[in-house]
Amino acid sequence: MRKFLSLVLAIAVVMAIAWQYVRDAGTVAVSGATAVSIANEPGRVHVFAKFSNGDTPDILEGVSSPDAQRASLAVRDGHSVLPVPAGASSVLSEDGAYVVLDGISGNLEEGRLIPIALHFRKSGQLTTQAVLGPATSPHAGHMAMTDMGADDRNEAAPSVSLSVSRATDSSWSVEIKTDNFVFDQMADEPKHIAGHGHAHLYLNGMKLQRMYGHNASIGQLPPGDYTVSVELNSNLHMPYRNGDDVVSAKQVISVD
Repeated sequence: MRKFLSLVLAIAVVMAIAWQYVRDAGTVAVSGATAVSIANEPGRVHVFAKFSNGDTPDILEGVSSPDAQRASLAVRDGHSVLPVPAGASSVLSEDGAYVVLDGISGNLEEGRLIPIALHFRKSGQLTTQAVLGPATSPHAGHMAMTDMGADDRNEAAPSVSLSVSRATDSSWSVEIKTDNFVFDQMADEPKHIAGHGHAHLYLNGMKLQRMYGHNASIGQLPPGDYTVSVELNSNLHMPYRNGDDVVSAKQVISVD
């Protein structure tokens, strides 16, 4: 009997280790969660965070917080979920997709920790705490260049086009073409030069990366229809505009 119990215990330990390994292999990790209260909108907070993923694509389907009466995802282009590509990092950011918390009671003072739970289709519920920073404008993440100097007024507005195609390894190839625009590499002390900068790459509004050239790739995605978009930004990280519109391009892709 003692040998039998020892064998059962050993099998249980091995199975637990194996299960943990399988689960961790495709688990999304969440880090760097921060939050800002929104000026003139009492009880409203926007939350940002970074995701890193393993080999299994996932989908962020929802969010909740015990401190908020309501919690939702702010997603672009009519979508309701945020795909998380395999083998990549992505960001909930002020200029893209983010979490909205409403009805938060108490003082929204800097340094307050706000608990949130992120609900993923495969990784399950991941919890973290967002550190509250200074209040911000409701449209701070969507501010764009309005008057960067005379050089901008004398230059033709940049333009961009986008092509997304499936690669042989189930990832996706992204190619952008630009006019009146020059890619500059990241600098420690960036300076504005009219028509120079980089691009931001988004998936359903979630920022995937900055592009300092014409090509990028997106890791394997779960089945569904998604919108890939790019926006041209100055070296000072302000989006270029053509009239009232941000200089951007987008394409819908379908994953079987």
